[in-house]
Amino acid sequence: MCDPAETCASEAACTSTNACLVAKYVGAVESCDALCEISPIRSCVSGDGCCPAGCDQAKDSDCPVACAEGKACLMTQVPTPDPEPAPMRPAQPPPPPPFVCADKHKGSACDACDCAKCGAQVEACLNDNDPEDAMFCGAAIDCSEAKKCNADQCYCGTANADTCADTPRGVCLQQWEDAARSEQPSLISFLIRTSGYTLNHAVSVIDCRAQNCAKECGITP
Repeated sequence: MCDPAETCASEAACTSTNACLVAKYVGAVESCDALCEISPIRSCVSGDGCCPAGCDQAKDSDCPVACAEGKACLMTQVPTPDPEPAPMRPAQPPPPPPFVCADKHKGSACDACDCAKCGAQVEACLNDNDPEDAMFCGAAIDCSEAKKCNADQCYCGTANADTCADTPRGVCLQQWEDAARSEQPSLISFLIRTSGYTLNHAVSVIDCRAQNCAKECGITP
């Protein structure tokens, strides 16, 4: 038996008012698997009131007699049901606009040189899929430009390598920690060296800048 909330098909209600559609009752109400299946007629059979697509009067008496020009036909073809429309696919969002370095990174001779000499590194930094990562990466390279420091100076300051590994003193320390999302020097050191991370993208821009745009960016070795 069906649960009260279920509705099972009734054999008496399983009918079709379209001569080209056949209703077939399958299953049983008792087992709650009763269905009324509707299927189109595709064969040319005389006397069923349907003239399927591809049939004519010679094959199916239900099809109209060929009309002579200027005279009315004696029969009217029963329309074949239209096929079910294909499901609509959701619209795809438009692709993002191409990255233009001069539009995203501008305002100084240093920025212009970055785009001219280090465009790929700048794009990796500022065109990140995560807007927050792109913001932190941009803040790190902006701090380097403002303080005129290379990557080591920005993070370590005057501390030597051993001291920097424990207590970095650079003028852009906060920006490095933000880009790494960590204050641990050991993790920051790992992220600086490992391709694909935000901090690595920032340091790649700064290293390229030091090699190619030192004059424009006012960086001293």
